[in-house]
Amino acid sequence: MKFSVLMSVYNLENHKFLEKSLESITVNQKIKPDEIVIVEDGILSKDLSNTIKFFKKKYNIISVKNKVNLGLGKSLNKGLKHCSNEWVFRMDSDDISKYNRFYEQIKFIK
Repeated sequence: MKFSVLMSVYNLENHKFLEKSLESITVNQKIKPDEIVIVEDGILSKDLSNTIKFFKKKYNIISVKNKVNLGLGKSLNKGLKHCSNEWVFRMDSDDISKYNRFYEQIKFIK
């Protein structure tokens, strides 16, 4: 089953938390998403931008940029339009997913 992961990131977030979050769904995951959609909600710090760039080079990450901070709800709605799969799993940029998170969710859905 194909699925997307959707998250929004804004300037005051910690780039190390974002890195751990992205590692938990790209490296340390039993079943990996087909795509990750990250909404950059306004201008981000250099560290956050570099973290996103690093992961974009290795994984199918779609980056959607807001010129100004729109807030979580509007950003997620905007990002949802860029998800190409029927199933979208939501994460915050500091969430750490367990190794079998998506496997268990997909098993439940089926």
